Amino acid sequence: MTFQQFIDQQATLSDTSLVLTTACKAIFAAEPRELSLLYVVAYIAAAGNETTVGTLDRLIAIKDGAQEKRVVGGTGLIPETLAKKVGSEHIALNAAVSAITKTAHGYKVVSRAGMVHAKEVVLAMAPPLLRQITFSPSLPTSRNQLNQEMKMPSIGKGIPIYTTPFWRHDNLSAQVFSDYGSTKVTFDSTPEDTSFGAILGFILGDEMRALDKLTPAQCEEKLLADYKRYFGDSATNVTEFVLQRWDLEEWSRGGPVAVAPPNVLTQHGSALRAKVDGLHFAGTETSPYWTGYMDGAIRSGERVAKEILEH
Repeated sequence: MTFQQFIDQQATLSDTSLVLTTACKAIFAAEPRELSLLYVVAYIAAAGNETTVGTLDRLIAIKDGAQEKRVVGGTGLIPETLAKKVGSEHIALNAAVSAITKTAHGYKVVSRAGMVHAKEVVLAMAPPLLRQITFSPSLPTSRNQLNQEMKMPSIGKGIPIYTTPFWRHDNLSAQVFSDYGSTKVTFDSTPEDTSFGAILGFILGDEMRALDKLTPAQCEEKLLADYKRYFGDSATNVTEFVLQRWDLEEWSRGGPVAVAPPNVLTQHGSALRAKVDGLHFAGTETSPYWTGYMDGAIRSGERVAKEILEH
């Protein structure tokens, strides 16, 4: 059963249907018809931990919810700081892996930067991206099917930059949750020093794919029409406009998380975290808690590190 079929059967009020549909797009960047009900329920249940039950409210809430905090300076600081601790001599950039071959003593990993040998390999990426790597011998059938059938949703961000966060003068939060327009969800993304104003708007699912037919200038015009409707004429007085399409990024192909259509988890879900000899699968999709978030990604890394140490 798809999430859309569930909504059609159970949401007897039109407002309920609109809220669930918009929440689905905001959380997954996918349309309800693209998701299995089991996947959605499992994702909601994962929005907690060993002592706290996951709820839909925790996924969409700002205060005490998944959307509460931002990283000062941007999340790019996290890998940059980790890289300094690891040492640049241990990191290969621009080295996309194209093939992994099992050998008598471990694995041969071939990348754009050359070849390395390893006793064990950690694959920390969304399952659909594993399709870009050739494995020899091939991965087990269930793992291969999982990689083939999970999908990366279409997602982008439209960020208008202003001289000041003008909406704050009217005591507005710049947070929008709408059922209409190309940009249905927005947040205030102004830096702490308020040196400029910025509103982060998400473009999700069908709305993101609809922009394929437009030029960058047309995309900006269309998205700014939404901001004008939400925040008034001042919203069109931008100093810069940033359009980021994650579905066109070679190493993400969409996001924010790989999703499962019907029958994928029931048939192949057990392969999601299962290691294959010396191949270990990490990434936020594999976490039992906070799937789809950095918290889940960290938990998956801890799990895999434990697997390797105990192997």
